[in-house]
Amino acid sequence: MVTEEHVYGPFPLCHLDLHFNNMLVDEDFNITAILDWSNIQTVPMERFASNPESIAPPAAPQEFKQAVFDFRDIFVDALAKIEGESGASSSDGGIPLSRLFASPLSEV
Repeated sequence: MVTEEHVYGPFPLCHLDLHFNNMLVDEDFNITAILDWSNIQTVPMERFASNPESIAPPAAPQEFKQAVFDFRDIFVDALAKIEGESGASSSDGGIPLSRLFASPLSEV
């Protein structure tokens, strides 16, 4: 599902296997490289904003679901703060990326 304003792009690159085993970090935990680009795709912004770690499985215990939702809220708040501080309040001149991560569209 793509919102009407994104039907014609932008379509960012999306790493479909992005997890800690595919990241190199330095001694200060800064990401220095991303590995395993074999399944890269161009995707709509709504798919780019999908993060499996921020979607709670339906059958999961409520305590686990709440932890996932709390993590997503912290991530979205931090991203919105960064967007505001950098003056880049929008990922493509339209919807801010933080709002896409907070949207139910990112779970579809």
